[in-house]
Amino acid sequence: MRKLIIFVLISTVCFAFKLQDDETKKPPKYINFYEGSLSSAGKVAKRDKKLIVLFVTSEECEVCRQLKQNFKDEELKEFYKKSFVVCHMDPNKLANNFRLTNWGVSEVPTLLFMDTKTKILLKVSGYKSKDELITAANDAIDIYNKKGLKTPEVKK
Repeated sequence: MRKLIIFVLISTVCFAFKLQDDETKKPPKYINFYEGSLSSAGKVAKRDKKLIVLFVTSEECEVCRQLKQNFKDEELKEFYKKSFVVCHMDPNKLANNFRLTNWGVSEVPTLLFMDTKTKILLKVSGYKSKDELITAANDAIDIYNKKGLKTPEVKK
């Protein structure tokens, strides 16, 4: 019985260290992407009175990683979270590639700002600074509002 208790204690301690080690290996979350489909993102955007922004990035792309670094900035992260349902699409997945080609996406990173029906309002490609990302977001909101539709008043 004593051996069993010692075994359980040692296993528990090892497991706790393993969990802690796994947590430190996880890459930092710069921005939380919506997990559902793009069409369900449209429904969420409509319900929450937001637009959609689709990040088209690849894990292998250095410029994509640099772009994501901008979202370490809490102010930028909160601005996007308040204004948009933030989605992600990997162009290396075959199912995505066809759709992205139809949208005219030929490079990464690309940000597609969309209305709730996933119609593209604005396409922005390449690395963008924090200020350029805010400007692009505000431009998309302005384009949407010029159509006579109502979006959140979240301008910076």
